[in-house]
Amino acid sequence: MNDQNSIAVGDIQFLDNSVPALTSGQYLIEVTHTITDTSYGIDTPFGAQQLFLVKGPRFALPPATVQSRFPVPNSQNDFHENLPFLIFNDQHLPWSRTLNGGSALPYPPSWLALMIFKPGEIIYTPPALPQQPNPTLSTIRPIADILNPTEGNIIGPAITLDDYEQSLTNLSAVTIDVLGTTFQTLAPQLNELPYLAHLRQLNTGGQTIDGLNVNGYYSVLVGNRLPDPATPNKYTVHLVSMEGWENYLPGAITPQTFAPGQAARLISLDSWTFTNDPEGADFLQLVENLSVTPLNLPLNPPQQWSAPAAVQTEITSRYNNGYVALNYTTRLGQNSFAWYRGPFNPTVPVLIENTLPGFTDNGDTPLTTADEAIIYDQVNGVFDLSYSIAFETGKMLTLANKTASMAIWNWKRDGMQLLQILSNLLAGSQTEEKATRFSARKNKTTRSKAIDWDSIRIDLLDAQAGHQKFVKYLSASLGKHFVAVGKDIDSPVRICDPSKLSNFNDPKTAEKHLPGLLSPDELEELSATGRDPYVMIINKLRRG
Repeated sequence: MNDQNSIAVGDIQFLDNSVPALTSGQYLIEVTHTITDTSYGIDTPFGAQQLFLVKGPRFALPPATVQSRFPVPNSQNDFHENLPFLIFNDQHLPWSRTLNGGSALPYPPSWLALMIFKPGEIIYTPPALPQQPNPTLSTIRPIADILNPTEGNIIGPAITLDDYEQSLTNLSAVTIDVLGTTFQTLAPQLNELPYLAHLRQLNTGGQTIDGLNVNGYYSVLVGNRLPDPATPNKYTVHLVSMEGWENYLPGAITPQTFAPGQAARLISLDSWTFTNDPEGADFLQLVENLSVTPLNLPLNPPQQWSAPAAVQTEITSRYNNGYVALNYTTRLGQNSFAWYRGPFNPTVPVLIENTLPGFTDNGDTPLTTADEAIIYDQVNGVFDLSYSIAFETGKMLTLANKTASMAIWNWKRDGMQLLQILSNLLAGSQTEEKATRFSARKNKTTRSKAIDWDSIRIDLLDAQAGHQKFVKYLSASLGKHFVAVGKDIDSPVRICDPSKLSNFNDPKTAEKHLPGLLSPDELEELSATGRDPYVMIINKLRRG
């Protein structure tokens, strides 16, 4: 088995199968020890036996085993050119059990199969009221009624329970009954089973893996029946165990047939329905008829409101813009309500000035907590928690993603190291009152006190600084070199230099040139183009 890092990020590799080292079943280990040295006079060999079980899914699937289904359950469209399929998070599942006669095939067969049924092909008796019929026409039955049905015209799979399964008194499974002739018409041939299952390997590096297989291995099971291209029908798909039915499959090594009118009781481990409509809408029609109205709840106010007209207008406007009123308990314990609007609503957002660093003159900083994003409507005395919830949700999702959270931690660590270097650099270049960490980096080839910029450049190149963190540092340590006047991104830019360091930035004069310091023209270019100041400084240091 190849490791997931053997393929590039975003690539997919198809493999024939993923057979486990030991398939599910009952095993017996027997050890015999014979002593041949005649001096001991021991003629009887010693022996021991150990019975053990390898457990795996047999009559039901563990939760979250199925990663996805196609067609999507309950969907309705033209699927006559698409074979239904299942994707499992368990990479070994289709090959975790063996079938009789499977060893004679060139590749290991899957013990599972997807069978697709039209209406009327499954024998089903709806339950008595008030119980609701099962939408996939299946019935839960005890194992005894599956292996040895009491109905004379139905037979069950020829399987043997292991010791553990025999000890369970309430073992049951989901089943469907199908006429023998229908089963042998729709079931895959024995030699087809190896080709109806395969393994997909993905490199999940740098991707969100919540709910997905961390290792990037997914087994896939494909059906063998295409929907009818001429007639609309509702199809039922069942994930059926082929264990015990090997001799009844088409192309069996030791073929068996059903008696006239005889039916098979099949174990179903998963099921869903879809509707194939040859006249169904294609992608273009779906897009042309896509509703782009805002996601909002209908407002059904009483015929006579007791609220003032201004309040009625506010509530109506909120609902039309996709807001909902939710119960809200403040930190002080007061019970109230607050407005909330989800992210998928094409509504003009409320501008929170301190979320836009560099676009205000009053020293506002970016949001650092969810509480800072709470909006309070002073006129109506109501909170709007939309941004606060979005902030907290985004933070939790990011921190729950191991790849992203580790990247943030490394970015913060490297960024702080870089800022410390720059801080010491500025201190060492402007004062000689005390030694700095760069005293040891002074050029040892001369007695000059000039700073060894080559060593410093190497240190800077070893770290990665983020755009916002570095801009914040420049603003706090060097003064606001560029500030946009007004909230319009196209408004004029005012360049200022309260630290007066630009007086020492004369590239034509060596003693006044501070490598790495950005000139007013360069700062104005940064503001206009949005380039990363750190990248520009690194480029200047490289030019030295």
